Amino acid sequence: MHIMTLPIATVLFLAPTMGASDTLHFGIGIANYNNEQLHYSDKAFYENFSAELGAHTDFDDSFMLHLNAHLYTSPKDPLARITPIFYAGAGIMLLKGQEDYGFENKSNNTNERRGVRLPIGIELMTPIDISVFSEVVPSYVFSPDEDYESIFTSGIRYYVY
Repeated sequence: MHIMTLPIATVLFLAPTMGASDTLHFGIGIANYNNEQLHYSDKAFYENFSAELGAHTDFDDSFMLHLNAHLYTSPKDPLARITPIFYAGAGIMLLKGQEDYGFENKSNNTNERRGVRLPIGIELMTPIDISVFSEVVPSYVFSPDEDYESIFTSGIRYYVY
């Protein structure tokens, strides 16, 4: 196992338990970037904000990891059984390897690249603890190469509680 994949695996296994006592809802799921890569996505709703962790790897030498915090709002009295939740936030990301995840790897750099994300999206919650979501994520990689992309993501989550 590569040295860098150990912290990622640790975060993925510990994420469901971090802050569990304050968590209102916790969901796990999969999402798709720009019709290319599938990635793991979990989300925890707290009283005033939500947090999301996402990860993708090709199990070779490339990975992407992101962590976002969102402010969210939903209608007090939804008209249907499906409740829309609108959110916007900020986050950080870490990329490594040859996979570009939508970002141009200008210098063919296989070292870690860092960036920031500004996700804006909607999540549709159903009464059976399953949600679908879509978001646009303007993202900026600033180290060591600079690159800007707007990424479209859609996915599905199952809320454990």
